[in-house]
Amino acid sequence: MPRVFYSEHTYSYKNYTFGYALYAERLGNEKIDRIYATGFLPYSGEAKSEVKNLYYMARSARVDLVSFSLTSENRRIVNKFKNFTFSVTEYPAYDFLNNDTMLNFCLKYFETRHGTGVISKERLQRILNYSPETVVAEYTDENNSPRAYIIEIHSESCVHYWFSFYDLSLAYQSFGMWLMIARIQEAKKKRKKYCYLGTVYGDKALYKTNIPSLEYWNGQTWVSNTSDLKNRAKTDYSRVVSQADEFKNNEN
Repeated sequence: MPRVFYSEHTYSYKNYTFGYALYAERLGNEKIDRIYATGFLPYSGEAKSEVKNLYYMARSARVDLVSFSLTSENRRIVNKFKNFTFSVTEYPAYDFLNNDTMLNFCLKYFETRHGTGVISKERLQRILNYSPETVVAEYTDENNSPRAYIIEIHSESCVHYWFSFYDLSLAYQSFGMWLMIARIQEAKKKRKKYCYLGTVYGDKALYKTNIPSLEYWNGQTWVSNTSDLKNRAKTDYSRVVSQADEFKNNEN
């Protein structure tokens, strides 16, 4: 079992609400399936003290691969790339720790897509070295040029689609969604039970609700109510708190 701990966040006496962020520390090489199944995701953010083997609880989403099948909209996106030829190879993520081609590709993607300084080379290397289960799926074209890299975590029963980096010249053709669908299909092909898709907060994450057989973690259990998930995401802006929790301000 992981070590679970709380970190004080914020409070509202008006509503008599006192917040604590919840974390889990993986001990040794215990299987991570249970950690994911209880609503935790791998922590990859910045903190003032060194962070290892840490997971945070959030409104995460996963696909039930047993019941997953493409919708008509999913098939429309898949068909957009039916004439593209990609070679897909999976590698242990640590193979890319000092691979400048991959690192620069990913850093450029993040800078263009999300802004300067959102992710550093050091942080990206920490993500690649997060755990022995971390994997990189490399997509190359017929000229052997990289078109996408997906960082995932693979366990016995699940896959976590963690970070995606891709050729932004294909972005307006829904390439990002195509990649997600392709990796979900690959996880189903490997007979995994779930594919975790990270968190669903705010308008920018609503695209994940277009994936069928989606469930979200409500803090206690997994809920298969996409309409409710959409409503929560659309109103997140009214519940955002800018203050960091105590753990992230810890100098020790």
